[in-house]
Amino acid sequence: MAELAYREVYAMNRVEARRRLIETYQITRNYSETARRWHTSRHVMRRWARRYQELGEIGFQDRSRRPHHSPPQTPPQIEQQVLDAREKTGYGRQRLAVYLKRQGLHLSPYTIRHPYGIL
Repeated sequence: MAELAYREVYAMNRVEARRRLIETYQITRNYSETARRWHTSRHVMRRWARRYQELGEIGFQDRSRRPHHSPPQTPPQIEQQVLDAREKTGYGRQRLAVYLKRQGLHLSPYTIRHPYGIL
């Protein structure tokens, strides 16, 4: 059935590769057999079968890798305090966090990730 491996078709046209994979699955009704015919893993086969079942043809499209949310950014006034303290003391992030804690600003050293400020 599959004259090319899934990754070869995928390199040419991703959506068409996924469509062919599902067409083969609809004939065989077996993840393992379909994966074997297309020289891919059962995991890949199950993923595309599940997406096709949930979303239909739209499931063949690539999904965005953009995160759904990201942690809140440090406010600019706190960022400026850290920059000023860094310039004044020359401390690294561990010592800078202790110094700022004594000043009344509680920040994790992991928040201060770059020697020139908060990223």
